[in-house]
Formats: sequence, structure tokens, C-alpha cells
Amino acid sequence: MRKRKWKRFAGTVLVFAFLIMLIPLLSAAFAHCYHALLKASWPQVEEIKISGIKHITRQEVLNVMGVPRGANLLTVRTRQLAERLESIPWVRSAVVSFDLSRRIVVDIDEREPIAIIHVADFFLIDVQGKLFQKVHPARYQDLLLITGFSNTELMDGSYLQAEPLQSLQSLLTALQKVQDRLPSSRISECHWRGAEGFTLYTTHGGIPIHLGRDEFEGKLARLDRIFGVLMEHQCLNSVTRIDVDYSDRAYIEGRFPTPKGI
Repeated sequence: MRKRKWKRFAGTVLVFAFLIMLIPLLSAAFAHCYHALLKASWPQVEEIKISGIKHITRQEVLNVMGVPRGANLLTVRTRQLAERLESIPWVRSAVVSFDLSRRIVVDIDEREPIAIIHVADFFLIDVQGKLFQKVHPARYQDLLLITGFSNTELMDGSYLQAEPLQSLQSLLTALQKVQDRLPSSRISECHWRGAEGFTLYTTHGGIPIHLGRDEFEGKLARLDRIFGVLMEHQCLNSVTRIDVDYSDRAYIEGRFPTPKGI
């Protein structure tokens, strides 16, 4: 009985010893196969499909990704490529994946600029309030120019504070509804005055139009009627200031001619 137990024990020890010796060999074999696959010409990247780009070009995306033609798919790190793409100012997020036809599929979500804001320089600002791209205002004449933040700590990559951002988004929505009567080409700038809100300046004559911080749709509708009356009486050029930051009226300053008596 003792001899049988001893033989069983010895056999088990030999099996474990064999497995312990086999594991490094198998690991080395797998590592060799893996490195051989990395160096192999197959499977190669057949194509790179890119979607979601409007403001940046396909070539810009390819240059940032840096994947050479015919690269081995096993050497491509999708998360790393996505992080590279997200370093492009215009890119809000990027997803990189593979499909069954050995294509790299790139889905890009670009930032949408809502206005130009002037701090130390001119920057595009997106709907989240991020300053993401230094620009020349002349290239984006369809976007409203926002001023009044020169003495703040805003810079490239930072975010506009919640209060002015919310007010700005509301103003842009209201302006969009009167775009046919008050296009952006008639507004030279939109100045933020903190607690007092926004003041527009007209392109022609630089007339300040004070709007305040909210209820922009009603105020712009009132402003539209004011413009109509002023043009009807041919005295728009005499106006020096308009304030519609009231619930039911407006204040107009100007160099109007004094009525002559009989």
C-alpha cells in the first residue's frame, strides 16, 4: 500500500514538474507567434473610412492618425488613435474601430461654432462654451462677434461661465428667428456688460441697442417695429442709442430735428 501511494505521489509530482517546464515553452511559443504576426504583411489595413468631418479635411485626419499604408491591423491601437484625433481643436470626440473588411472606421464628432468671442485674441466658441480655435473674424462673418471679456481669464481651451453662456444661447436663438429682418451683417458686435446683459452695435452708424439678459424674442420684435417707424419717418440716421430692456416700451436717443412752429 505504501509503495502504491508513493508511486502515485511521485507520478503527480512528475506531472506538475512537466507542466511547470511546459508553461514557459508555451509562453515563448505564443510570444514568438505574436511577434511574427506583428511583422507579417497580413492582415493589412485595406482602407480608412472617415465620417463626420466638415471643418477639417480627410488629409488632416490621416496626418494626425499616422497609420501608414498597408500597416498591420494588429499594430493599430484604436484608443490611441482616438486620443490623437481629439487633440485637433475642431474635434469634440472621436471613435476608431475595425470592420470585417479590414477597414479602419473613424467616426468624428466636430465642434459647432456658435459665435466668435474676443478675449486676448479672437476665438471660436461652441455650444458648450468652449473656446477652441483662434481665428480671424473676417473669415466667419456669419457668426456674431462677442466682446466684453477682455479683462477675464478666458483663454484657448477654457469655458465661458454658465450665466453669460446661457444668455448668449438664448440671444442667438432669438436672432435666428429675425434673421431675415436683422441679419448678422447688420450687427458689428455684441457686448456683454455683466449684470446689465448684452448690447448690440449696428454695423451702420454703430448704434448701441441695449437688450439686457433675457426675454430677447419680445425685445427684438419691439426693435423691429421701432426700426420700421424710424425708417418710415426717415430719421434712423439720427438715432444715437436704443434701449429695449423694458417689458412694454423702449427708450430712444437721437439728434432729432426740432419741430418748427407756425
